[in-house]
Amino acid sequence: MSLFAQQLNTNSSDRGTIVFLHGGGISGWSWRPVAELLTEYESLIVDLPGQGQSIGIGPFTMKLAANEVSKIIDERTSGGAHVVGLSLGAQVIIQLMAMNPEIIKSAFVSGCSVRPIPILGNYYFLRTLFSAYAPFKNIRWLVQMNARAMGVPEAYENDFAKDTRLMVPASLARIVAISQSFIIPKELKGVSTRTFIAFGEKELDSVKKSAIDLTQALPNSTAYKVIGRNHAWPIQYPQLCADAIRAFLSGGVIPEQFVRYDGN
Repeated sequence: MSLFAQQLNTNSSDRGTIVFLHGGGISGWSWRPVAELLTEYESLIVDLPGQGQSIGIGPFTMKLAANEVSKIIDERTSGGAHVVGLSLGAQVIIQLMAMNPEIIKSAFVSGCSVRPIPILGNYYFLRTLFSAYAPFKNIRWLVQMNARAMGVPEAYENDFAKDTRLMVPASLARIVAISQSFIIPKELKGVSTRTFIAFGEKELDSVKKSAIDLTQALPNSTAYKVIGRNHAWPIQYPQLCADAIRAFLSGGVIPEQFVRYDGN
């Protein structure tokens, strides 16, 4: 069984293919608004293991996710792909770059944490917490409130609700624990893939410091702070995200909301 991957802009492969990887607890629909704006590129929007239409694949590990995404790139692209990821999806990209960098033409990652938060990396604590929340997770007004807090477009609220309904506490606890325990793989150091590293200005300090850690590991990378934005900014501002990806891939001018970041 392979990961689910939706294909968009199938007549635009002359500029290459972008593979989109979503954040934890949601699925590929979260990248559709951005992919639909990048009509000059073919897009493959992936549901990662244990989530969305790949919910039957797992249990989730970073290496499993990276291996499965690698298979999609090998089977459905010609000569590799550009990869774009948010949060958990960004971490999967980092793992993939460490394991199989030759299939990645360039990488655009946002909100990528490589500095563990111990309490959030504790599977048993998270399983207890999510199990206590489970009886309430499908209450309509609560789902809508969570969707609005993430900036989910109204057209995708049903997709968000479906992801919420399908996710079981133990699986979500595992995904979050693995994400919050993630560190830079030793094989990443020195990988020359051209990489754009972004984070929202309002993100946790651990994510901001992670951006610097990643630039130190990746010699052909640059970190950017997105002024006034939070962790979910690619979902909340798809046009801004699409403009930044397009500029990065084409060598154009990066939007002014992005400020080069060196740790200060």
